[in-house]
Amino acid sequence: MLITSAAVEGIKGKGPESSSASLLRPMCSQGLGSRIWTRTAGLGFRFWCFSLIAAHVGALDGEVSGVSTTAVATGGSKWSGIAVFEGKLYAAPSWADQLLIYDAGTGQVSGVSTTAVATGDLKWSGIAVFEGKLYAAPYYAHKLLIYDTGTGQVSGVSIPTAVATGGAKWSGIAGFEGKLYAAQHGADKLLIYDAGTGQVSGVSTTAVATGNYKWGGIAVFEGKLYAAPFGADKLLIYDTGTGQVSGVSIPTAVATGYDKWSGIAVFEGKLYAAPFGADKLLIYDAGTGQVSGVSATAVATGYGKWSGICAFEGKLYAAPHSADKLLIYDTGTGQVSGVSIPTAVATGIYKWSGIAVLGDKVYAAAYNAEMILVYARDLAPKL
Repeated sequence: MLITSAAVEGIKGKGPESSSASLLRPMCSQGLGSRIWTRTAGLGFRFWCFSLIAAHVGALDGEVSGVSTTAVATGGSKWSGIAVFEGKLYAAPSWADQLLIYDAGTGQVSGVSTTAVATGDLKWSGIAVFEGKLYAAPYYAHKLLIYDTGTGQVSGVSIPTAVATGGAKWSGIAGFEGKLYAAQHGADKLLIYDAGTGQVSGVSTTAVATGNYKWGGIAVFEGKLYAAPFGADKLLIYDTGTGQVSGVSIPTAVATGYDKWSGIAVFEGKLYAAPFGADKLLIYDAGTGQVSGVSATAVATGYGKWSGICAFEGKLYAAPHSADKLLIYDTGTGQVSGVSIPTAVATGIYKWSGIAVLGDKVYAAAYNAEMILVYARDLAPKL
């Protein structure tokens, strides 16, 4: 099982990312690394969703559209993880050979080659921004990817063998106070990169969980890193102040088994993880230590449902991976709802991996889909 990760843009004035200009956006989500090749049509297609979902699901109105990325790359497993910087969205190359760039102001889609750093499939999984540079977590690549938005330069930082070797190493990346942290998927150590000194190090998490596909997605809140349990049975917590590693057990009433959650985001002191194989949205209250879940089965069931999660103005949005609907959770009302994806934007499985907010829209990175997903919330059509 190969899992990829995604990024999430910070909410406006609600999460820890609003407290410091130097804080990195928390990372989120995963996507199943399957090489399913699909193609969709309908460039610039727009669709109005008029509360067609059952009332108990809690339908919302909103405009769903897509932006074609075929000029940069086609096929499957293209990008995994998305981040925002100065009006542009950046997606980490998984199968694609180019970093994807989308200018939301002009609508221009472009790419920057990363073949000088790594080639092949499932290279990076998750992306974060810090002081004008994008950082992508090494999944099968042996180097941390760095892209300087000011100079356009692409570079890589080698991972010492003492930190990790092999494939499926890290899935999801976030930052705090000048350092980048990547959640260990197959690796046994949390990856730490000091952006100031260039030093690469790792912190063992074997006391919390061992094996493959442990965590998928990472977020930061009040100096602590939280990684979503994918195969692991515990939520991972790393205290940047003390260096302490700990875990919080997931009650069996919330979820059991494998491939549970993919991507994690923070809002007002709580961590939320997107249901991948689990039937419930995971909620962890950092203040009380309470773990709970909210059923999402009214929106979708089955495996690989959502991949990546972000918070915006009191609501959580999870990117449709194999689900046919964008998942929305209202933290104020506790209501779960879904917004259908038009077939002209994408169909099939493993569509998007990673989700972020820019302005008043939500964007998801194209994994097997041939379009960036765009959701403009709470709109009404002009009659």
